[in-house]
This record gives sequence, structure tokens and C-alpha cells, in this order.
Amino acid sequence: MSRKLLSLGYIYEMIGKHEEALAFFEQVLEKDSKTLSTALIKEAHLGIKANEMALRFKKDKSLITKNLDMQVMQEKIAIFKENPKNLTGWFSQWN
Repeated sequence: MSRKLLSLGYIYEMIGKHEEALAFFEQVLEKDSKTLSTALIKEAHLGIKANEMALRFKKDKSLITKNLDMQVMQEKIAIFKENPKNLTGWFSQWN
């Protein structure tokens, strides 16, 4: 049941319904926290944190690029435009 609630929270977060997503994450912690594994509890807490960040970024879009070095980003974009196959390698580092 907890996994389904977390999945619903992610889906609502992706479609922009932040209040509903937050309710699902909190419901996981309220109802099932005694029988949940540590990983699921941590995942619910991360979902709540991500929800808070999404709401902040929605209000002030400049927060997204505030700490981003745009010079480096433009260089990477230029590299990927020259050879799109480099993009696959770059994403594989994150998985």
C-alpha cells in the first residue's frame, strides 16, 4: 500500500498538483510508519522535501539557475550540439 501511495505522490507531483502529492507522502508516514522499511520512510521524507522545493521554484523561477554556472552549461550544450552521442554518455553517469 505504501508503494502505491508513493507512486501516486510522484504522479501528482509530475502533473503539478503539489498539495495532493504532499498529502500522499504524509499519509505514508502517518499510517504505515510503524511497519515500513527505513528505505520507504526515507523516500517519503524525500518526496516531501522535493515537494517543498518544487513549490519554491514555482514561485521564484530564478532559484533554478541561481547557483548554476551558465558559462559551463553553454559549453556543454555546444559539445552536445556537435555530437549528440556525447549526451548519452553524460546521462549514463547519473544512472
